[in-house]
Amino acid sequence: MNKIGGGSFPGPASNGSEDIVPITDYHVLVQEGKDQHNCVASYMERSVELAEIYIYKVLAPERCTLAIGTRRWKWAILDLKGRYNRITSEETRRSVEEWFLHARACKKERLRLQKSASTYL
Repeated sequence: MNKIGGGSFPGPASNGSEDIVPITDYHVLVQEGKDQHNCVASYMERSVELAEIYIYKVLAPERCTLAIGTRRWKWAILDLKGRYNRITSEETRRSVEEWFLHARACKKERLRLQKSASTYL
């Protein structure tokens, strides 16, 4: 873990996809805020370094910024905003939600397999 203004963040919750790219570095996070004209860099002080919130650059169906994290002890989409914090299209919301549900299911399966493998050790 790095100080604010440091280098890399803890590993992302999901590796992302071709259209949804994890932001894993402070400088990239700041650039995302500049490119999208939003305040995504403010998440840095709240929880990015603590691995409570993960930020992703969404490239398609439209360019936007995604924040995922825990809500009531479950992974959830916390924020999805277009440039200037605009609301995204229904198509983008559906696409991101499908990716998120798939990523969450894969993570649960990996954890289940790790747990079952550890019982044999």
